[in-house]
Amino acid sequence: MGNSYSEHQILLNEIQLKTGYTFRRQGILEEALTHDSRRVTDRSLPTYQRLEFLGDSVLQLIITDYLFQKFPSHDEGTMSRMRPTYVCNERLETIAEALGIHKYVNMDKNVSRVFRRFGSFIESILGAIYVDAGHGPEGLRAATACVHRLWKL
Repeated sequence: MGNSYSEHQILLNEIQLKTGYTFRRQGILEEALTHDSRRVTDRSLPTYQRLEFLGDSVLQLIITDYLFQKFPSHDEGTMSRMRPTYVCNERLETIAEALGIHKYVNMDKNVSRVFRRFGSFIESILGAIYVDAGHGPEGLRAATACVHRLWKL
């Protein structure tokens, strides 16, 4: 992320515009965008990984529900074969690239030159939205709106 506070805030505002969700707690968005390489100097620093774990499940539920509603005549096997096209790493990477997510991620300079797997941060952002919006139905609604926006559903 940017060096100065104003650059940092501009980047946070940009990613919120792109996702269509405004965070009540900026700290959770910062956590979602913090690579674990930043923990070298501070082991207590929260990183994206826990939110990615949560966001993966949130995404699975949202896409499963989307398929269930959109294709009422499809059986479980057909929908199970369809789901990976929406949640696979390639799809996440494509969305991350379209958002330019690399410029929002806070990581060690040495790592940033070689790191190329930014799709995980899409899941961490979804987890962060779910948490920031209040878990439960409110969080699911907010995360669903983001998925529909980014996946163009």
